[in-house]
Amino acid sequence: MIMMKRDLMLLKFLGEFGVSTSEVLKDVIKEDGKYGLINCHRRLSRLYKLGLIEREKFCGGNKKLYMVSSLGRDVLYDMRLGNGGSGKIDLSKWEHDEWVKKVAARFYCNGLEDLISEKGLQSKFVQYRKFVPDFGVKIDEDMKLAVEVELHQKSQERIIEKFKKFNSSGLFKDVLYLVDKESVSNNLSRCYQKITKSFRLHIYEIEEFLKRPQEILSEVLGSS
Repeated sequence: MIMMKRDLMLLKFLGEFGVSTSEVLKDVIKEDGKYGLINCHRRLSRLYKLGLIEREKFCGGNKKLYMVSSLGRDVLYDMRLGNGGSGKIDLSKWEHDEWVKKVAARFYCNGLEDLISEKGLQSKFVQYRKFVPDFGVKIDEDMKLAVEVELHQKSQERIIEKFKKFNSSGLFKDVLYLVDKESVSNNLSRCYQKITKSFRLHIYEIEEFLKRPQEILSEVLGSS
């Protein structure tokens, strides 16, 4: 089975992060605007015809959700790619998970495709499964960056516990938090000041990251 590079990128992303919309997936393959969305739909149709993905209508049939099929999971397994992204939808986490996928897509379109989703990290590091980030970024085979999308305020006790696990695991040199409220950012900074530090903490507004991902990633990874 022969696939074009961008088709494989779409399949790999779905295999890692699960159910996604075409609005998210177009950013995975660096295709923007209306024309880019049309091209993305063509690629998704090709993958569907090959039996590698499935699709379901939602929002009254006006939009489609895309997910890896059983055949697609077998192909990814043979290529040692993806973690068999779930085709299930957790409505309680829908908003958060959509933001995570939008952020992950920006990594893809900036040449950073070696991402491990929360599910993948949980299976890989069982002892830290309750404290893994939304996804991790591998560079040159080393885990370099943890990425967290934080939309709601959490207790300092919970955050500090997670920071301590990041410390004890030694998995990440840098941790990037993307937030949508200044109060969340301030709370994270206060918690970081209360721990012994083995990682660098970076905090940005999520909308700012989506607008200038390349610049922010250069700032974050350049500090490593």
